[in-house]
Amino acid sequence: MITFLKSMLFFPMMFLRGILQWILRLFAGLSLLGGIGMLIAVYGFDAKLQWYIPWIILGWSFVFFLVSWFYDIILLKLNPHPDTVLFLD
Repeated sequence: MITFLKSMLFFPMMFLRGILQWILRLFAGLSLLGGIGMLIAVYGFDAKLQWYIPWIILGWSFVFFLVSWFYDIILLKLNPHPDTVLFLD
């Protein structure tokens, strides 16, 4: 019964993994570039931004990365066949 419930969660999540990972990595990369650009603007060119805004954007980049990582960990834990190796690239 537990294997059936794991399968009911695992296979839809595995099906959606590709697009979800792509979106999360896109947002993480864009927010990382934006945060670095804002850091350069604030500290390099004395832009009129609050000092904490670039750090918030960099924090969001890290949050997107963590959500992507936790999604893969959940998939590994929900694997209905634990003796089968999952290759999540």
